[in-house]
Amino acid sequence: MRDDRRFIEWFGGLALSVWVGGHATIMLVAFTIFGELATSRGLAGSLVSAILANFRRMELVCAAAVFFGAVFLLSRPATRRDVARLVLAALMAGIMASYAVWVGPKLLELRTQITSFDLPAERDLSSARRAFQSLHQLYSGLSMANLVIGVVLLSIWRRTEPATEPPKIP
Repeated sequence: MRDDRRFIEWFGGLALSVWVGGHATIMLVAFTIFGELATSRGLAGSLVSAILANFRRMELVCAAAVFFGAVFLLSRPATRRDVARLVLAALMAGIMASYAVWVGPKLLELRTQITSFDLPAERDLSSARRAFQSLHQLYSGLSMANLVIGVVLLSIWRRTEPATEPPKIP
């Protein structure tokens, strides 16, 4: 059973690392794309949207691995770390579900109703553009929250302590 626990801990940590690292990478890529394609926000948005759609599939697999890993790692009696790990994993999964199931699809729907993203938002007074801006801010905030929660969860994920003796240098 100890080997199963170590494997689940390792695999869940790997999935969490990929998930959190993916979030950070997506943010850097999005900033870069919007910076380089400043003259065509519509094209930049289409590129980022396509990247996010691919990331979302990977994120779903990672979320499942992290959540079920946290459930499996609950020990009897559960420690505070076990409970914190499960609560944070559930919170991340819930946040991801909200932007993957509700906010993201609504953004894609609104995107089809906006004639041009190259017109600055301040000058486009359509209700679709205002709704898009509002939901986009929500989506960005939820993504940032998941990144921060993920970093915290990464810091407490490993249960086993490192070796007490430092490695010997040959």
